[in-house]
Amino acid sequence: MGYAVEDTEDAEMDEIQELKETMRICGVKVLSKKRRPTLRSFLFPIHIFDLGFNKLLPVLTRLLDNARKRRLERERKAAIRQRTSRLDKEYMKHKQLKCIPSTWEYMPPTFFVKKIKHIEEMLQKEGLEEASEEEMAEALSLINPHVDAWLLDRKQELLVQLPVENGNCVDMSALDLATSVFSCLGSVKGKLRPGRCLIGYAGALPHYACPALEVHWEKKLHFNRPGYDAAIALVIALGLDPQTTGHAEMDRLDRRFVCNNCPSVDHEDETGKAVFAWRDAVSPLILSEEVTHSLFEDLSLHSRELRQIGDTSSA
Repeated sequence: MGYAVEDTEDAEMDEIQELKETMRICGVKVLSKKRRPTLRSFLFPIHIFDLGFNKLLPVLTRLLDNARKRRLERERKAAIRQRTSRLDKEYMKHKQLKCIPSTWEYMPPTFFVKKIKHIEEMLQKEGLEEASEEEMAEALSLINPHVDAWLLDRKQELLVQLPVENGNCVDMSALDLATSVFSCLGSVKGKLRPGRCLIGYAGALPHYACPALEVHWEKKLHFNRPGYDAAIALVIALGLDPQTTGHAEMDRLDRRFVCNNCPSVDHEDETGKAVFAWRDAVSPLILSEEVTHSLFEDLSLHSRELRQIGDTSSA
């Protein structure tokens, strides 16, 4: 009948109660003393084969069918988990073989790849057999068009969130600006640093591998207005234009900043203000309620002015 031994050991408590009640009605004496009886404990005692067994058989068969259905579903889920785990490894191998290392972090996460139609069909196919290495490699060789489409979708998804300032049009180059700041809402709400401050397309894209984005936060990153305002304050402190200054230029300048609102801190018998690189300065202020454009001062500029004063004095 296609049953396995474990099917006779699998029964819900309400099914056991139903079986006991049916046995009572059929006049079959219940002898099982198990604390949690199983179908098996009712199948094999010799007392069951009396005149009431024929009446009991339909109920027993239905409960065994239920147990078999649950077993097959467990086996199928286990097979899908095995294939998915194999996909994780083969996808990493695919990236290592087909992509240069600098692009690995910009590739779609596995939870996107497994939803590509032909990949999903391979993972969800009938039967319990494992997916072979060759089958996985062939399926992954066909994902490039889907990867290109995913990258373009993410870029457009980020771009449409950027504010339009002074009536200027927002094009793809806006994602390279120092002021294009995004966040994973899980990092902002949970006060966690990873994902709180993602600057530019290059900074935001790798975080799409965050597992929370598979189901939470509208499955996307969000524009962060406090981070945007903080970045503007930093760019203005350098005398640059926020509408044209890119995050790469800010990285190249590598200036240090002090925050006028931060309290002084003690360190090794000295008291002073904390000093930030520009990206580090944006991150904590994302949690602030308000950022003003006069908040930051460029420490490098002050140091240069002090050196100039010293040079003049020595002259």
